Amino acid sequence: MKKRIARGLLILFTFGMIFTIILNVFFKIINIKSEFKQNAVENFWQIENIIKNNDDKLNVIKDEFEDKCIVMARTAAYMVENHPEIMEDIEESKYVASLLQVDELHFFNKDGQIFAGTNPEYYGYSFSMGGQIGYFLPMLENYSMELCQDITANTAVGKLMQYVAVWSGNHDVIVQVGLEPDRVLEAVEGNSISDIFSMLSADTASVFYALDIEDNQILGSTNAKHAGHNAGDIGLVLENVSENPSFGTVRIEGKDYYYAACISENLKIVKVCSKNQLLKNIPENILFICLCFMFLFSILFIGIFRFLDKRIIKSILNVNDNLKRIEQGKWDTVLCEKSLPEFEQLSIYINSMVESLLDFPQIMSKALEMSQMPIAICEYVQANNRFTTTNRVRSILSLNDEEYNEIMDNPQSFDTKLQELLVREPDYEDNIFFLNRGEKRFIKVETFYFKLSKITILIDVTKDIAEKQHIEIERDTDMLTGLYNRRAFYRLSDKAFGEFKYDTRGALVVIDLDNLKRVNDDYGHLAGDKYLLAMADMLHLFEAPDRIVSRMGGDEFIIFIYNISGNSEIEDLMDTIRSQRGHIMVDVGQDKQVKLEFSAGYALYPEDANNCLQLITVADERMYHEKLQRKRNMNR
Repeated sequence: MKKRIARGLLILFTFGMIFTIILNVFFKIINIKSEFKQNAVENFWQIENIIKNNDDKLNVIKDEFEDKCIVMARTAAYMVENHPEIMEDIEESKYVASLLQVDELHFFNKDGQIFAGTNPEYYGYSFSMGGQIGYFLPMLENYSMELCQDITANTAVGKLMQYVAVWSGNHDVIVQVGLEPDRVLEAVEGNSISDIFSMLSADTASVFYALDIEDNQILGSTNAKHAGHNAGDIGLVLENVSENPSFGTVRIEGKDYYYAACISENLKIVKVCSKNQLLKNIPENILFICLCFMFLFSILFIGIFRFLDKRIIKSILNVNDNLKRIEQGKWDTVLCEKSLPEFEQLSIYINSMVESLLDFPQIMSKALEMSQMPIAICEYVQANNRFTTTNRVRSILSLNDEEYNEIMDNPQSFDTKLQELLVREPDYEDNIFFLNRGEKRFIKVETFYFKLSKITILIDVTKDIAEKQHIEIERDTDMLTGLYNRRAFYRLSDKAFGEFKYDTRGALVVIDLDNLKRVNDDYGHLAGDKYLLAMADMLHLFEAPDRIVSRMGGDEFIIFIYNISGNSEIEDLMDTIRSQRGHIMVDVGQDKQVKLEFSAGYALYPEDANNCLQLITVADERMYHEKLQRKRNMNR
């Protein structure tokens, strides 16, 4: 017992430890993932703010630079309006450009063509040429317009410039100034996505990426060696990324990572973290749990077994010894175990139970007699050759005093006596027999084993079987003709088809009464019933064990024949049936008689069909064909 308890405790603690470890690891992973997601959301918010602040800073610089260009262009226009000679001298133009701190100064006529300025090589260029210079073409139609072009490469040499054009006050010329945007370019260069991400601080387990939303090019990363590559080349392939952060796993350069990703402006911002780094503390946690469980198990194991030895095992062994004596038939055994209140109470219950068992046969006999149920219960214990039974066994088996005393004195003879008195009834269940003495009665015998006892239950089911037979007759019989009804026909035919062998042959005959409606109309329904009974009386002659004769309803009858030897047998039967047509006279009252007329058709199994419904269909068609043929013959 102690070994079983020890094994049970060990299994219990092992499963408890495994379950705790699994639960701990499960929630630990959930916690780690949740923390990663929360940190990622915060990181994305910070990065978005950095990028936004950087964009705002660049926009301020660009706006200041544009304002400066516009002011210089307006100043140059004012000077040219008041001193037109500036346009006539290149050196004067360059001098004015140096005063205004601009790199280029151009003058366009009203046709949008450069005719003067600091760069003679551009003379002749016009707005109509398209490209960069074509940006200012709308000014030819609007004298109030001032245009500031974004930083772009100029048409002539492709140098990055920012151009601003305004009309002079007298609307004679368009003045254009051009500045090299060194400060703007320096600001842009120092605040690129690549620079921003290279300066982000991240723990050793995490890496940030900024991807181009169109081609997944890595524009910036805290891992410098990945910057400039395509994300797909390193395995960073993400689907369905939106403005709301999404999370999942990805494999980068052969290693598994958790990722968080979202879209901000025109960038995919991604944070990845190595699974190994995130889960590195889990083995230590598992080891700690195992050690705690082992310590607790050792303490509980020692305490439990000390208690078991002192207070339980000794008492259980004593109770078992006494129960074994009772099981062997020593019903006078009395338990008196007081080591624990529970054992004392158990002793009282067992002693009470033994007393109840001694009284049980008398109680059961009295209860069954009061219920007036024809049931007897017998118990035989082979270990001590003890036999007990309720009183009604004598009346059910029609035992006399001598036979009853013989069984009580020699319990082993009870089964032999049953075999002598009861004969198996083949038409019913295997456990139903009939008593072969006196009037025929049916006895149901149920036997089962319970521990060391063999229990036999005898039930007189004569009344039940009689009621069942009566119900079956009413259910399956047509009340007028005494033939099987439609329900019985289908049930019996289905059973017959289920028992067919591969070489079974059969036939189905459909018979339809002629003139039943005329008899009913002319002589009344009582005469119609006589007409139907005459047909049924004729068909009763064809009943046999391998035939099902049925009234399907109305004026339709069916004969189903199986296990026929050949087609000649059904032909002979049809000739016999048809020979009765017109030769049977039915008394319909009023001193009148009518001839019994009918039409018939048959179908063969398996030649015409292989199931009952198809056979009925074929036979029905042939019957109606015969009916039509007979009508034609009578009308000639």
